[in-house]
Amino acid sequence: MTSPQHNENTDGKTPNPSERSRLHHWLITFLDLLITLLGVLSFILSLVIPKSLDWQRIVVGVVCLFCIAYSLAKNTGVRKSIFSIIKRIYGTLLLLFIISILVMTILIYQESRLIYESISSPSVQVTFNPARGSLYNSWQKIPLHLNPHNDYIIAEGVNEKDYNWIIPVPSGITAGFKYRIDPSVIPIVGASSGGYVMFYNTPADRLRQRTLHFKIKAVVIKGSPDIGVRLVADDPTKAIDKEQVVYELSSVKSLCPIINNKWCDVEVHMDQFDNIRLASPLPPGIDENTINKLVFFIDTQIAADTNGGTLWFSDVKFSP
Repeated sequence: MTSPQHNENTDGKTPNPSERSRLHHWLITFLDLLITLLGVLSFILSLVIPKSLDWQRIVVGVVCLFCIAYSLAKNTGVRKSIFSIIKRIYGTLLLLFIISILVMTILIYQESRLIYESISSPSVQVTFNPARGSLYNSWQKIPLHLNPHNDYIIAEGVNEKDYNWIIPVPSGITAGFKYRIDPSVIPIVGASSGGYVMFYNTPADRLRQRTLHFKIKAVVIKGSPDIGVRLVADDPTKAIDKEQVVYELSSVKSLCPIINNKWCDVEVHMDQFDNIRLASPLPPGIDENTINKLVFFIDTQIAADTNGGTLWFSDVKFSP
């Protein structure tokens, strides 16, 4: 007696060959579409991602190359062999594809946020103006009889005892100061000299303008020059002790190893500054992230490697 044959096509569990063929065709078509879309997105991102985002550019480049290679293989006679390999490692490819999509989504979000912030938070240009800043020497701080610093470092303008920035053009984009070291004076730790510029009407927000850019060069220099930078939140209502919050970068050597008579571009991110002062409590209206004064300084550590010269600064701005 012949046993009844079991029909796998009628139990609803196993698709017949035609259904498998349609499913396979649908999956391949879907994969083609996704990889094409991924390739287009990666190509667009490769054009807009800033050069500073190195690893992001590498990821986008690898993804773009993969998509190009896939498209070329799909349109040549080796398509069947490529598909046979894809079928064997389909699970791995699917996982890598999902990871690529996630990475691309993150990159698109980051780039969109940068573009939005650059529009909503424009750069803050800092210009030099005698009415909004000058040179300083910490040993001149009043009251002198309580000031422990001495004149080991002296910052000056065009002439001796001139404490105005040297501003060669009215636009105030560029300014400089001279400095000299008196070897006959014993240096005292904490002393510094340099120049500051205030921008109370157009402050920078550390959370939005996250990078400080400026150019620096040195002329008539003896030794190896360097400069420190401070970001300050001043209280404009005070006559003395205005500095309520201070962030400091003690040296730009790591960003500009050689300072000479050629302009050197310096880019400092906000997280590279150390918080060295925070008044507690802060006065009303003062925000620890709102910067309204910039200080370029030479302290005793920097002065140990140089005897003097003239430092120039140009194109100073805070950028998103």
